[in-house]
Amino acid sequence: MKSLTDDPKIKEWLDHQTQNLEELGKSALFASIVTPNYLKSPECMLQLGAALCLGKPIVLVVFDRTDIPPKLAQIADKIIMASSENPSSAGVELEAYIKDFLE
Repeated sequence: MKSLTDDPKIKEWLDHQTQNLEELGKSALFASIVTPNYLKSPECMLQLGAALCLGKPIVLVVFDRTDIPPKLAQIADKIIMASSENPSSAGVELEAYIKDFLE
């Protein structure tokens, strides 16, 4: 019987996810832009779960009043509320948080 990983598309996806997770392991923190589509994405949830398992600080930039599941809010170290009408304000807040974090 063939293994699931014998499928070239599955192997390519797994290789890509492995590369992403290896890069996450090298990072100081995990920052992500949260939209309704983000919350439905298996890839995004995989990366978020890996960040949690690796003990990375988690920073969420939440656009346009996206509803954050309560448990996600509990694990986030920082939640930055943003508006698509003025996204630069979120960038300024994120930059300040990262700067403080790295000092």
